Amino acid sequence: MRVNRIKVLQEGPDSLLLEVDYAYEGAVPASEVKLFVGLGSPYLYLGSDQVHPGQGSMRLAIGMIETDMKAAGVDRFDTQLLRLAFEHYPPGAYKGVLATTVVPFAKSWAMQGKQR
Repeated sequence: MRVNRIKVLQEGPDSLLLEVDYAYEGAVPASEVKLFVGLGSPYLYLGSDQVHPGQGSMRLAIGMIETDMKAAGVDRFDTQLLRLAFEHYPPGAYKGVLATTVVPFAKSWAMQGKQR
């Protein structure tokens, strides 16, 4: 399992659209594996998608959770890392992380109308 390339397709102050190229040749059936993207903030909706065997590509959308930000009195924050994790989800269970890739990725996030 490996991430071959991460490309930013679209970036806004409150959103991010990524294209991730990967290779999956693991022992766990691909139908039980999802790729999750995290940026280390509780205020982001983190995209996930089903993995397919062999070489693959997927688009992942990441957006801010404005209701949580408003409740916490936060209107902007920064992230420094992008974490991509292949996670095992057999039917009805969660079995953990199979592999992780972490890359530097600095971004300033802000609610619409609150840009710096």
